[in-house]
Formats: sequence, structure tokens, C-alpha cells
Amino acid sequence: MLQPTRVRSIKRTGDTWRLDVRGSDSDLVFETKFIVEASGRRTRFRARQRQGSPTLALCGNWRGPSTTVVRISAQSASWCWGAPTAPDRSVLVGFVDPQDFQRASGSLHERYVRLARESGVLPAINDLTLEGIPFTSDATPYLTDGESENLLRVGDADAALDPLSSSGVQAAIQSALAAGPIVNSLLTPGEDGASALEFWRRRRTLRMAQHRNWTTQLYAEAFPHHPTRFWAERCGHAPRLAIAAATSPLPHPDQLIELSTDARLIWAPCLMGPLVKVLECVDHASLAEPVAFVAGVHVSPLLRCLSTPMLARNVLAMWSASLQPSAAYSLLAWAWRQGILRGVYDGQGVTEPA
Repeated sequence: MLQPTRVRSIKRTGDTWRLDVRGSDSDLVFETKFIVEASGRRTRFRARQRQGSPTLALCGNWRGPSTTVVRISAQSASWCWGAPTAPDRSVLVGFVDPQDFQRASGSLHERYVRLARESGVLPAINDLTLEGIPFTSDATPYLTDGESENLLRVGDADAALDPLSSSGVQAAIQSALAAGPIVNSLLTPGEDGASALEFWRRRRTLRMAQHRNWTTQLYAEAFPHHPTRFWAERCGHAPRLAIAAATSPLPHPDQLIELSTDARLIWAPCLMGPLVKVLECVDHASLAEPVAFVAGVHVSPLLRCLSTPMLARNVLAMWSASLQPSAAYSLLAWAWRQGILRGVYDGQGVTEPA
């Protein structure tokens, strides 16, 4: 652990990476087989692929009596977030379109104060004093472009979410936790490094897509109140909220059920403790990604026996031979409601076995 230091350059030399580092007392050179980069949005060693509308964050610290709650507000062409940081300190961040902000009149200080007062997130702002000069930063969501051998990026160095999701820290921790088994698989002789990287790519793309859908819905909620370009661009111009899926009743014990033709049993990389392994999974349109385990149970061997119809009661009895009855019931409920299992009908009702 060296601190404070600054990485001046990263170069690939043969099978190793060479890092030129400026320390507090002298310059250093490191050679290493693997790099995990966790330098956030400030990193200089990769290109970005934008995943949303350009967004500029304006941040300022305020001195004076603070509120006790976090507040968020939406304006016609911006949204703001304010929170207490100490009994007599608060922070207020505004998110705007950079081109709109650049065209606005006044200095950076004047434009930020005007935005802060209009937002209302610090109710007693007239009694507060802005400390120092507000600062700006790029808040546009993005994914890193391209890959480098034996270099893994985590957190905002790899993928930055839209700030409206309020999940950046959580997503960064998730990517760091996943990176451990990935690195372990890549550096352990005999393990499948290609599958580990495939798992990493799939998870980062899925994570970005999930958060993009969530934030699109949040922007869509504000659009009817502020039907402006700022909100329209961020909710896809045609705001549409997700409809909650109806909870279908579970099959009758004497109902014949089978594996849906829309469900597939495939082989895919999965986390297995400290490593990534290729396992048989179930894949279906209702699932965000292929699933190998549900509540710690490997599901594909249990689903495979349903390639031919069976009574629901017999399925539960068979699964209960290797699982707790409550776990067998929960697994059946999950597979049924996900559409992985379906009922077999003869057009008149339930088809009974001969």
C-alpha cells in the first residue's frame, strides 16, 4: 500500500504490466501480472462509451443549520439532490444538460446559486452560506470501451450509472465482489479464464441495462409534470411505466405440468465460491440471465425430469426426496410463476394420466 501516489502511465510489456508511479518522495516502477483498476471516473487510461444523455453535475457545500433528511426535487430542465453532512453543513448537487447550462446567463457561481434556490431541496437556503466555489463534474453514464489482457476495471472505472438511480456505490461494491472470483479464475492454472471473462462481460452489461431501465422509469414519472426536452431525452420520448406482473395461482396437485418449450437448459459460466465454473442453467425470457441456482439449489437437474408431463403432486414428492418439502414447494412456485413450467391441457381442462 503506497499513499499518496499517482500512476503516471500503464504499459504492457510482454506478459506483464509496467506502471510508472510518482510517490511522495520519489518515482517508482512496478511490474505485475494483473491490474485491478478502481480509479473511478477520473481514470485516464480508457475510452468511454456513453450510455445515456450528457449530464453535468454541479456541487456546492453550504454552511448553516442543516435539515435532517435527504431531499430530491425535479425542475423543468434539471433535478437536484440535497442532504445534511453535519449539524451545520449541507451539500446540494444539481444535474443539468451541459449545453443548456452553458447557454444560461451569469457566472458558474450565479448559475449554481440560482439552480439551488429554485430546487427547494434546502428549505432554509436563504439562511445558509455557500462555502467556496461550486465545482462541476461529468455525470453521464458510460461503459468502458475495449478490453486489455490481465486488466480488470471495477466501479466507476468500468461502468458509471445514471446518478438518478442512487445505486452507484452499491453497483461498485457488486462489481468489486464479482472481480475476486474472476481474477482468481484467470490466475489459477487449469481454470477456464475465457468463461470467467464471458461471465464478467455478461454481468456488467446486464447491470447497466437493469439500471438504465430503472432510471428510465424514474425519468418517465417526472415527464408528465415537466414535459421538456431534458426529461423527454432521458425517458425515451415515449414514457411508459412497467406494469406489475400478475401473480398466477399455483397448479392444482392433480394438474399435469411440464417444462415449457420456451425454457432451455444451457451451459453458462456461473460463480461457484472463489471461482467461475461452467454449469448447466435454465434460460427463459422471464429471466434476466441464465440461472443455475435458486436458494442454493441447482435447478437444472430437477427441471430435466419434467421434459415429459407429470402431476404437480408427483413433482413435489420427487423433489422432496432430495430437498426439504418447503424448498421443493418454493422451487415449484418460482418455476411456475416464471413460466419455466406450464400446465398441460386437453382443451376441456386438466389432462389426467391414463
